[in-house]
Amino acid sequence: MSGQLVGGLLIAADLFGSSWRPVFWVNVPVGVVTLLLAARFVPESRAPRARRLDVPGAVVLTVALSLLVSPPA
Repeated sequence: MSGQLVGGLLIAADLFGSSWRPVFWVNVPVGVVTLLLAARFVPESRAPRARRLDVPGAVVLTVALSLLVSPPA
């Protein structure tokens, strides 16, 4: 609910004559705080050996996402 309220206030304020576009700037501080908290609380982990790319899995994922974005006619 607060997100809609802040978004409405930003649109009504019409900062710098930019209409509705400042609504997306709300995500910037949220992202910065998230990155800082992740750096602080998420432990680093490393695999004992490097893993190779799963080519068949990457191909299936690419095809599936392509079909979601652009379904066949």
